[in-house]
Amino acid sequence: MRMLFLLSLLAVVVSYAGYTYIDQGYIDVAQLKSQIGLAPRLIDDQADLLTAEEENYISEYQQMLLRRFDIDYRIITKNNLPDINQYAWQTFNSEEVGNQSQHGRGMLLVIDPGKDTLRIEVSGNLESTYTDAFIAYLENRQMVPFFNLGRVDEGIFATSELIRIRAIQAEEGIGFDPSSVQISLGGGASAEAGINAGRDTTFTKNKPDILAADTPEETHRRFIESFANRNGRRDLDIFTDETKQHMGDKIGSAAQMDNAFQTYSRCTIEHVTYNKANTRAVMVYSLSNRGCDPFLFEKGDDGKWRLDLKTLGTALGHSYGNIWYLDYRRYEMSGIKNYNFGFRHLNFLRPSGEQFEHQGVPYYRDYGMEANHVIEGTKITEFHGEDSFMAKQGFKVGDVIQQWESITYPHQYEVGRRMERVRPGLDIYTRVRRNDTYLEKIFKAPPRPAKGTLRFGVSYHSNGSRSCLVHYVEPGSLADRLGLKEGDFIASWQGKEDADQGFIHDLFDTLNAGDELTAKVYRNGNLINLATVVGEKRTMGKVH
Repeated sequence: MRMLFLLSLLAVVVSYAGYTYIDQGYIDVAQLKSQIGLAPRLIDDQADLLTAEEENYISEYQQMLLRRFDIDYRIITKNNLPDINQYAWQTFNSEEVGNQSQHGRGMLLVIDPGKDTLRIEVSGNLESTYTDAFIAYLENRQMVPFFNLGRVDEGIFATSELIRIRAIQAEEGIGFDPSSVQISLGGGASAEAGINAGRDTTFTKNKPDILAADTPEETHRRFIESFANRNGRRDLDIFTDETKQHMGDKIGSAAQMDNAFQTYSRCTIEHVTYNKANTRAVMVYSLSNRGCDPFLFEKGDDGKWRLDLKTLGTALGHSYGNIWYLDYRRYEMSGIKNYNFGFRHLNFLRPSGEQFEHQGVPYYRDYGMEANHVIEGTKITEFHGEDSFMAKQGFKVGDVIQQWESITYPHQYEVGRRMERVRPGLDIYTRVRRNDTYLEKIFKAPPRPAKGTLRFGVSYHSNGSRSCLVHYVEPGSLADRLGLKEGDFIASWQGKEDADQGFIHDLFDTLNAGDELTAKVYRNGNLINLATVVGEKRTMGKVH
């Protein structure tokens, strides 16, 4: 299956071939009909444009539109129709498009590759959201650029994504502005499909170069501005050489550029973090808007900062709700580990109850700090049985586990808890120290054990102080305002002596704005009293 990695348009991209998950909603009439075999086909590919895999994937997205937005979205492909407009209207009514929706909200896409035309039909109660101007814009500036290169599946999927984005805008009271369309699109809802017509160079030919800047922030500003100017060149100076090569055959439609500009205009930059050598940087946005992807930068020999979209596009995936996550399948090959320094203020977790396989969704750390019981982690002391799972993964007695998934320097209790709860088949990332060598290992969680047997076949122990050691403090966070420093040992937390990690993190959920937070820490052999007033907690967008 072809992959839809539109790296130049990160704000509106969903990883086409990546693992995704769908938010779980109510059981509606359409779902009940589907369960008893009465639901109509969402895709009727009579022209045989899609593979079975492509059809199944697009169909999942259609089901999400029905669950989340109550839109009954159907797709028909058929060759050499006498009149595509009449056919679409008659089929919309005869197939009762919209009857799967609780409020009769229907949409039909008809593609005729034989006559190279397409049409979108919408129900009356959706016309205020999907106006003729928007539909014409969708066809000409989203579908056609993909169809020109014969990538019909990608064009359908990208169009479905824009339908979702427009539904969200309507919920927020945002209308479609026809003045943003830079060409005359006409008032109809049908258009030439342009299948296999060749790449559209409208937004690349005669477009100016964009030079890299002295700071990541300015390079980023110029990049976002390129969306507003619809500059689709892939050889811009603001890109690293690897990014230019990687983006060679990627498609960037005008509709996607428009939406990228609108999306990032509403994003709030939270941190720009540099590595110690000052050769890489990471820009991260507030998680209040989970649709704002982070950006990675490399500093060139000329001192200019350039966008590393190759690493970012390989490492990140997106949910149907356009929520970005780290894809642990591609953790090593993507090179994202070289940018770990920019994500230390985040935990990457698999939310329970979702259909996660390899996704790590970002969450803020409690208090904006990382603290664990011991300095180094958990040491492997013994393997059990000839079939010890951990031994088969290449671990050895004496290895010190310094990271288990997103938890660094994990205490034995945290390792044990993760071993017990992880679902079979999920990728587990670990970093271990073996004498003077540091190793990274990724392996799949084993099946649940039989009664009386060990799942991982290993014993382990944490050496060191029972006091929590602070490993990281996020600038500007509650922990930072409290006065914590990396290397502090926590002697007391909110009056509790020798507070363990569980107590510290559980307390976070009980704190409210205006509460006082106190702590005592050992720093360079001195006992120091700390106190601050809790502010408003940062909000995080819904994961869907």
